[in-house]
Amino acid sequence: MEGKDARPFPQRLAESQDPSEFIPLLQPLARRLFTSPRLVPVLTAAAEGRLESSPRLPPAPRMSSLRLLRDYRMDRGFSDRTGRGPELDPLGGARQHGLYSFSAGQGLRVPDLGVDEHYALDMVFRYLGGEGYQKLIDFKTGRDDGGLYVYQGRLTFYTLADGPPLEPGRDYRLRLERDRNTRIVRAYLDFRPAFAFVDLDDAAVFEKGMALLFVDDQATKNEEGPGAFTFLSVYGPH
Repeated sequence: MEGKDARPFPQRLAESQDPSEFIPLLQPLARRLFTSPRLVPVLTAAAEGRLESSPRLPPAPRMSSLRLLRDYRMDRGFSDRTGRGPELDPLGGARQHGLYSFSAGQGLRVPDLGVDEHYALDMVFRYLGGEGYQKLIDFKTGRDDGGLYVYQGRLTFYTLADGPPLEPGRDYRLRLERDRNTRIVRAYLDFRPAFAFVDLDDAAVFEKGMALLFVDDQATKNEEGPGAFTFLSVYGPH
């Protein structure tokens, strides 16, 4: 994968008498910021006094007030238990004993999450280990290299955030939130904060409301691994 020979930008809090120590850490963030296609329009709008966080949309509700929109439980099948959404589309794995177990590339397609830029996802998956990158969530209908991965055993949002290590063979509960008002994306692993970042380029916005789980994108096609999946709950605005 082009550009994936380096670790994503790690989030750190530190004190130092020598600011030069932070240069290697700040360089990836600076490159991301100054090459963002949103930078010039935002600076222009700010200079003209017309900068708004979301001028065409009303403020999104607080994350705590989101309601359950989709609820998929593998002990009940691929149907949405809320009755609002479509069935999950399995890509080659098998459902048994309350799990959807899959080999590399046999994840799931979620045709319509019911959300795009303001949401909370809650899911349980089993990580079986492996080298390199393994994509967990694809946000761009399989056309983009970004997204949520496990990289060398560590939870990672590619180029944006680096989270804690995962132990092979364990089930993990993942919660991923994106706030439209602040553009902040937060991840929690087993109810503990994993990482947070400001999503300047909408990397964590679901294109067309669709998601791919445990399946790599078409840009690389082989960054995926085996595992198991228990449930997915999707929360969004009323």
